[in-house]
Order: sequence, then structure tokens, then C-alpha cells
Amino acid sequence: MNELNAANSTYLKQHSKNPVNWQTWSTKALQLAKETDKLIVLSIGYSACHWCHVMEKESFNDEEVAHFMNEHFVSIKVDKEERPDIDHVYMDFLLETKGHGGWPLNCILLPDTRPIFAGTYFKKKDWLNLLLRFDRIYKESPQKIKDIVKEINDEIAFQETRFIKQNDFTLVDDWEEWKSHIDEQKGGLNYQQKFPIPCVWNFLITVNNQTPSEKWEACIHRTLKGITECGLYDHLEGGFFRYCVDREWRTPHFEKMTYDNAQIISLLAKYDGIKKTVNYLPIVEQTIEFLEGTFRGNGKLFAASMDADNNNGEGAYYIFSREEIESNFNSTEKDELEEAFLMSKDTLLEEHWHLQYNKDHAPLGLDLLKTKLLKIRRKHSFPALDNKQICSWNCMMSIALIDAALSYGKKRWLNNAEALFSEILNHFVENNKCYRLVYPNQKIEGSLEDYAWLIAAMIKLGKVFKGGYYFQLAKQWTDLVMDSFWDKQKNLFVFSNNSTLYKQKFEIADNVVPSSNAVMAHNLYDLYLVTQNERYINMANGMMEEVAVKIVKSFPNYTHWLHLKSKIKNFKKQYVLVNVSFEEQCLIQKKKDLFDLVYLLESKSDLTLFKEKYVDEEKNIFICNHQLCLSPVRSIEEALTADL
Repeated sequence: MNELNAANSTYLKQHSKNPVNWQTWSTKALQLAKETDKLIVLSIGYSACHWCHVMEKESFNDEEVAHFMNEHFVSIKVDKEERPDIDHVYMDFLLETKGHGGWPLNCILLPDTRPIFAGTYFKKKDWLNLLLRFDRIYKESPQKIKDIVKEINDEIAFQETRFIKQNDFTLVDDWEEWKSHIDEQKGGLNYQQKFPIPCVWNFLITVNNQTPSEKWEACIHRTLKGITECGLYDHLEGGFFRYCVDREWRTPHFEKMTYDNAQIISLLAKYDGIKKTVNYLPIVEQTIEFLEGTFRGNGKLFAASMDADNNNGEGAYYIFSREEIESNFNSTEKDELEEAFLMSKDTLLEEHWHLQYNKDHAPLGLDLLKTKLLKIRRKHSFPALDNKQICSWNCMMSIALIDAALSYGKKRWLNNAEALFSEILNHFVENNKCYRLVYPNQKIEGSLEDYAWLIAAMIKLGKVFKGGYYFQLAKQWTDLVMDSFWDKQKNLFVFSNNSTLYKQKFEIADNVVPSSNAVMAHNLYDLYLVTQNERYINMANGMMEEVAVKIVKSFPNYTHWLHLKSKIKNFKKQYVLVNVSFEEQCLIQKKKDLFDLVYLLESKSDLTLFKEKYVDEEKNIFICNHQLCLSPVRSIEEALTADL
């Protein structure tokens, strides 16, 4: 019997009509595998995943496949966005054994949940053959399979510990060290598929700001151009797709994810803030409007994602057929479309166009062209929205709104960020516990990712709004995480305390989202700067020592750690603002490039940096470093010229 009808997840519900007897990851399902001595099929995906839908239609909806799975396996479906703790552990196995990953993630497990095999998408014939082979081998030689599994997992464990520990790593910020990893012609990292990976470019923008380089500037410019002007961005409605399948950034996988959009908003806003420009304001503004209008619906929190597919296939909502263009635009307009959106015969893909934006050749009638294109698009069926609301991703959106508010001086975005975070606390937090998802009939416990980003959002808010309150809150939650997730042997935070997993996960490598341990290390350093509590900086330094050997081996995968190293190395003076306006606050931020070292104090606080600095209705600006603070000044002009 398929148990997914009772699931809350959109992705799981999409499989609820399959003839496969799917179960959710639960003690009951895992116990059934042990009692019947059956192998487990573990299939992991998410709602916006195109190839997950394809395999569902080709294999999991097929009676022959379902009959074999039902008779010989215990089949478990997992939404990776709902249960990242499960996904991380088995994705690690796939990466260790295959060298590359992706979704759907399909695994064969022993009844005790240790993995035998992992892969991604399979055609029906290949999937069925795979199942037949493993079922036969396990029934004929169960001990042989168990011995092989032990050998594989022992080797993986050995590989993780075989490196000689290093106590430190250098700040990798030199062009010569990076250039083999960079696509100098098209921007981005040097891969055929183009993921934006904002944490990489956040770090490199910071590097270039500290030590300007023409090569870095050109590389960053090409990358941001690829992200904003080619196929990754939706030039009609706003919002970024997940990644592009080609080196030129032309053709995306069409799902839109909250975590991508939040991080790219922050990236563009910070770049403009450093450059003292508003070049990316229209894109940031349109993306925020799109997310607030489409991803929120009538609610206060942001939904997880928008599907890549509609009723007519992947990307069908976004692309335009040759016939649609021919029948709706006159010859002059078609020429303008070719100029503005590169809609020529050479860019046709399967008789359709996906819009690229030629910024240098935008016609005067661009708005009219967009209006007509939108009218055509609105006749296409709308992609499904995955309405589940994830704690960490909403925290990223709160941070993004603050970054945009500071760079562009838009106080309404700051107000929206504070209102969003207030809703995050109301919705996800209860009795000193943070939940990842809260359904009407179910609460899913938060992983380290959720706690880390919750604290990061508190710290970000504490720099621009009610500093004493939010930093005190961040301190309380950090202490709680240290008690609940800290592993003394590893000197790192464990990703989750899920006792049903066959091993623990320590997330340290950055992906599209920075690793949860790196986010926590940043949080610890930011708290140290305000509290002067040596325990926080000692833990952050200890974590960096623990990952140093990994960073030396593969530094592009650890840029959030490198960013922290840069923050510590290039520490500047801190500004504590009392009774200062938002406009003045933005001015200090932009003039001094101090996006992490300006704090707005609105009430008395006993935290070390803020202590005895607040006086009602008295405007003061304190300039401090680790050891001391100058006597307060009263004007922005004095603050900007004061030396410490």
C-alpha cells in the first residue's frame, strides 16, 4: 500500500498515486526491512526536480516495475528539502563512489540502512535490471554483500581521515591560484554547467575590494553579466533559475528556488554597495517583487520553489515558439526582439526561444515588447509552486532584504525583513527548539542548517535594527546549538541528531548554499566581536583548523571558510550607532564598506560592545576596535574622518 497519500510534502504527494508501495522514512519502515530481511530502495528528490518527474512517469508509475519493487524491496521516498539530514548522508556515498551527484538520488540499502549502491536517474529497463541484479545477489550471497558494504564504507571512512591534519590555511586570494578554476571567457567557475554559487563570488568580490585587480574585476563583471543578462534570469517576471546546462549561461534548468534567489539578491546588492552604484537595482527590485508576489501568495513566509515543468514539459511556461512570435509581432517588432532578446534563427532551440537580454541594444519600445511577451506567456499553464516553507531559506530571504535595503537605501525592505523574521520566530520556534518545517499535523525538527541560518539572520538584524535585543537572542541560540550539536572529538557541529542514520554527517564543504558549519563559524566570530567572549573565537578558530586540510586540497569548495579568514585578517574598526537615522546608517555602510561592522543600538544592553553606550534621544557614534572605543562623535562627517 502506498502511504504517501498522508504525506504533507508536495514531492511525496506527487508519488502518492504510484503503484509502488512507498513508505516515508520512519522507524516502522526501517523495522519492516529488518524483520523481512529485504533490501531497501531509497529514492530521494524534490518537487521542482525535472528528472525526478521523468523517472516517476517512466518507472515508478509502471506496473511491472512496481510489482517487482513491492515483492522484493521495502521502498522509501524522501523529500530532500524536508529531510536534508537523510539526503546528505546518502549523497556523500554517491559522491564518494561515483564522483558526481544529482537528483533523483536512488539508492539500494541493506536492511540496516547501510548503502550498497547509489545512482541518479535511470530509464525503466536499466532500473529494473539494477533491481533484479541486487535482489538476486542478496538472496544468493547475503554475507558477501554485507562484506562488500563494510569494505566500501571502511575505505570511505579511511579516506576521510588519511590526510595529515594542518593547523592553519592561507587566504587563497591570488589570481594565479584561482585562474585554473575560473572560466575567463564566460565567467563563473570552469565547468560546462553554470551554477551561480553566490558564496564564491561574495568572497572574490571582497578580495577584489581589499586588493583591487583588473583581472578579478573583469572576471567578476563577466560572471555577474552571465547571471543577470543571459538565460539564468527571467527577464519578464524576475527571479533566477537554478542553473544553466551550457557554458554560455543560455539554457537553464527552469526551476526557481528560494535559496538561490535570496543569495543572488545579496550578492548583487553587496556588489553595488561596494561599487557605489545601482546597476543591479532594477533586477534586485524585480526579483524581490516576484518573490513577494508569487512565492508568498497570501501568506507571510516564502514557499520553497517553483517547478521547472508545466503541463507541456520542462520550461514550457517560459519559452516562446516561432509561431507565437510570427503571429503576434510585426516585422519591426521582430527586428527589435532579435536585438533586445537575441531571438534570431541561430538561437532557436527546438523551434522555441528562451529570452536572453542584450542590454546594449535595448530598443525604445522595450516595455511594449515585454508587455506583449507577457501576454503570450500568461496563456501558458503556470508551473506548480511547492508551498512548503523552510526555516533556513526564509532566514536567507530576511538577510537578502537587509542587504538590499542597505545598498539601495530602501527602508521598506528593512521593514519587510524584520516583519519576515518576526514571522519566522512565530512559525518555526517553540520551547528553545527550531523546526525546519511546520505543517498543521506535523513538525519536522530543524537541522544545523536551520539553526545556523536562524542565528545568522538574528545577527544580520542586530546590525541594523535593535542591536542589543537581536544579538542577545543570537547569543542564547548559539549557546543552545553548542550544547545540542557540538561534537568534541570532531571539533565541529554535527548536521543532525537523527539516530536512524547509519552514520553522522558533518557538513563542511560549501555548495550552492554555504556549509552549515561555515555559517556557524561566521556566527561565532560575529558574536565574539560584540561579546568579546573568547570561547566563541576559540571555537571558530578550532573549526577552521579542523577543515584546513580540506581547504588546502580543494579551496574553491570552501569559500565561505575563506571569507571568514578574510574577515578576521582584514578586521576594521566597528561603528556603534545610537539614535542615528536609517539614511545615515546606509551612508556609513557604503562609505566605509563595513557591511559586517556597523551596529544600530536602540536600547540599553549589557553586551560588551554595547555596554553603557545607549542614552535616550542622544545621538552618538562610537568607533571601536577589539581593545577600546573612542569618545563618541555626533555627526556622520566626524565618524567618517575619525581615526583609531
